[in-house]
Amino acid sequence: MKKLLASLSIVVLFVCISPNSVFAGDDNERNDDQYKIPVGVIVETTEESLLSKYDFSNLSVSSQRSLVDLSQGYSSFTIGMLNSNASYTTDTYSITKSTIKIGLQSFSGASPNIRVTLYKSNGVSVAVSTVSVPWSNPASGSVTYVSFTNLDTSYDYYAIIKNIGSTQSGMLLGVAMQK
Repeated sequence: MKKLLASLSIVVLFVCISPNSVFAGDDNERNDDQYKIPVGVIVETTEESLLSKYDFSNLSVSSQRSLVDLSQGYSSFTIGMLNSNASYTTDTYSITKSTIKIGLQSFSGASPNIRVTLYKSNGVSVAVSTVSVPWSNPASGSVTYVSFTNLDTSYDYYAIIKNIGSTQSGMLLGVAMQK
């Protein structure tokens, strides 16, 4: 029995004084993309007219895109009439708040199948919504807003607005703002 107790004491003493490797994991180290809150999409229609926010000095449909700081206000754009499967790309927007709101108004007929897809400036799609934009009276019409929430302000974003219907859309005007 003394030999067994002596052997056990030697083993315990050896374990206590020998160098031990310890690994501590950090719960905070993780892939942030995996744990981020997903981008939310909210669609709402309000009774207003985009004409009050529209810049009439730029009535042409431009293929030149620029970087627009939405913290300085809103950015209006002319989409025009979109044939079936045609699309329009907005400017790229920098933001200081976590929501980009895209407003659409149709003046010469309803636009029932409009897809709004938001992209990071590197081309990665972050969210999509398909909306129906009703025909509006220019003076007192309705605006369909698509809000993209939970955005990362360290990225710049742009939207592609596409007619996924089988008929031509109405004359579309748009506005982008941050909220």
